[in-house]
Amino acid sequence: LCSEFFSHALECLMFTTAKYITLCDQNIYNYEGNNEVRCAFFKEIALMCGRSSRLWDLWRTITNCPPTCPGELVYVEEGSPFVPSCSNPDLRLSNLETTSSGRWQCSGNSCPARCLIEGQFVTTYDGKRFALPGKCTYMASQDSYTFTLSKVKVGEQEITELYQSQLLIFWKSSMYVEVRTPFGLKLQVQVFPEIQLYIMPPTLHSLCGNRNNDTTDDFNTSSGIIESSAKLFALSWSLGDCRENIPNPCINTDNIFADEKCSVLNDPDGIFARCHSYIPTDQHHTACIQRTCNCGNNLQRCLCASLGSYAKACAVLGAELGDWRRATNCFSYSVQACNSTCLSLSGHDPRCELDNSPTEGCGCPEGTYLNQEYACIPKGQCMCSHSGVMTPPGPVIIDGQQCSKGKVCVHCSESAENTAQKTCGSLSKPLGGNATCESGCYCPPDLYEDHYGRCVPRNNCTCVYSGEVFGAGELVKTDCKTTCVQGQWSCESKACSGKCQVYGNGHYQTFDSKWYRFDGHCQYRLFSVRVESVPCCDEALTCSRTI
Repeated sequence: LCSEFFSHALECLMFTTAKYITLCDQNIYNYEGNNEVRCAFFKEIALMCGRSSRLWDLWRTITNCPPTCPGELVYVEEGSPFVPSCSNPDLRLSNLETTSSGRWQCSGNSCPARCLIEGQFVTTYDGKRFALPGKCTYMASQDSYTFTLSKVKVGEQEITELYQSQLLIFWKSSMYVEVRTPFGLKLQVQVFPEIQLYIMPPTLHSLCGNRNNDTTDDFNTSSGIIESSAKLFALSWSLGDCRENIPNPCINTDNIFADEKCSVLNDPDGIFARCHSYIPTDQHHTACIQRTCNCGNNLQRCLCASLGSYAKACAVLGAELGDWRRATNCFSYSVQACNSTCLSLSGHDPRCELDNSPTEGCGCPEGTYLNQEYACIPKGQCMCSHSGVMTPPGPVIIDGQQCSKGKVCVHCSESAENTAQKTCGSLSKPLGGNATCESGCYCPPDLYEDHYGRCVPRNNCTCVYSGEVFGAGELVKTDCKTTCVQGQWSCESKACSGKCQVYGNGHYQTFDSKWYRFDGHCQYRLFSVRVESVPCCDEALTCSRTI
């Protein structure tokens, strides 16, 4: 296999071919039976050689390494960096501006309406940017929650993971807390290394402007008049008296550090360069220098917060910068809140219903979950929660009910869950209007019991045909190509290829599989085919003698 594979790679590997053949033999010997390692090795060589090589179109056939994708996704070797989605069908087109005859032509797409408060810099819903004139308390949005460095409180109650009442408040990562209100207001608060606020609103009248796509009236004061000065506008939204007291000069060493480190934003060949065509760096560069040199003791912390503001703005427009934090000596993580904690495994996690974009900050590695002691552990070591009581792993009898095989006990008196469709077999059945919850052992949320009694994701559900169980993706031989998909049989919408058949004693089957019987000593026309029927040995029957 190695020799055949590398015979097509000679043109790109040249004198290193022998070395790779030796490495290939070692891989296949050491990882015999492990197709994942074997195919990963061959794929890496194919990518090295590139699309223009002979190997590119042949390597998967030679090595028997077919690509696989979940659901209805289609595999491509080199896909677009801007993957289209329902919410943004073509990211490349929605974020361009273009030029024509030396003049800018702006696309008609609307930018996301967000209010940003990053350090002393505010960006209104309509995109107007200004600096707060004093280190004071300002009104941007009002409710009964409090954010401080690395903490969030509702009244006097500190929220360590999730709070759900009329409000939904939860930690997205060690850096970010998100708040959702019943009337559509969404707050994302960075609580480390600096307090920063991002507001995605309904129409509001506040320090953030009024969100009407008109920047000329953003400075509408708390008394209801439009000011021309950002300073006077901001002071009208301050709580109590506020003096203009932000220090402008920086000490020499801090200014040199800020000027040098913030210049990474403008580097045409640097990590931030791929966003330059989306967002100019001038304002962000100036803000970075001011925020960093006025930071105090921890200059690096404020530098990372400033660079992060630009990176976050780029990500909103679809310009992903890669691991910019590692390149700038800032920590780098990408965390998702949905089903990331042990507590979330014991019941429905409301965070999974929200748009769950990755967030900066510390979180557990993939395959582990955060427990009550803030340690990352495998799912099997997580404790379970029942009626507020934490129970260690292992068989437990609760209210006379013992569950096994990874199933959990559902008590309908506590949660009116729809248990009628918790098995793969039930997914293909109609759900009656009188379907009710029945207490008992069921698979955890988002998992279904297959026909072998195992708890599996919906995409891995089994199907039954003629009393036989088939796995996800398996085919059965019927008139059409039928595939098992999410517990149901999916028929391709292509026309079936029918055939007309004629059997000895007067039996005919049409192209549409309809059977007829003609009992008579006659000739019948099948298009241009003629069949002559004559009496058989038994004169009560007729036979087709000549065709």
